[in-house]
Amino acid sequence: MKLINIISVSLFLSCYVTFGQNENKTDLAKENLKGNVKSVKSNSFEPDIKFDKVVKGMKIPWDWANTYSSYDKKGNKIKPSKSNIKKNSENNNSEEDMLTPPPSPTLSDKGKKYDDYGKLIEYCEYKSDGSLSYKVIYNYDDNNNEIESTSYNSNGSLIEKQTSKYELDKNGNWIIRVVFRNQNAYYITERQILYYK
Repeated sequence: MKLINIISVSLFLSCYVTFGQNENKTDLAKENLKGNVKSVKSNSFEPDIKFDKVVKGMKIPWDWANTYSSYDKKGNKIKPSKSNIKKNSENNNSEEDMLTPPPSPTLSDKGKKYDDYGKLIEYCEYKSDGSLSYKVIYNYDDNNNEIESTSYNSNGSLIEKQTSKYELDKNGNWIIRVVFRNQNAYYITERQILYYK
């Protein structure tokens, strides 16, 4: 009985510490942005191969692939007001529309596991009968950038493996991310980051 109580208290404390660390973080810290960031504009592109090098091709037109976020000097995200929303001439979306996160399946907390720093390290999707549908394992580099996500079927066989390579600016924030799916270039994201002076 004592062992069960010790395990229960340990689990509670680990969850409290993990989620508590994320609660007090600024939006910049939650998004793994370093320095006095003013704004981030991201655009994603299809990959092209030229002279055995992956380069950006056509711009991906979806809202999730082209985003804009601005931050106050305390590192918290600024929501645009109706009076200062600009239209993006390329795809006629407002900056407010571009803040919409990428579409993703509903991730319940039931299947999520985090490391001590609040990073998602495992996600399991379950069927309605409670059995495992698939599992995704995430790995990060020393800069806390996701470098690998590997998806497995319920029987443990590989579904796909995505890896990412980054180019960083002088503050340690990534400005180019190349994502590979099963070793083939999948997409390229380019970020323009402005800093407060």
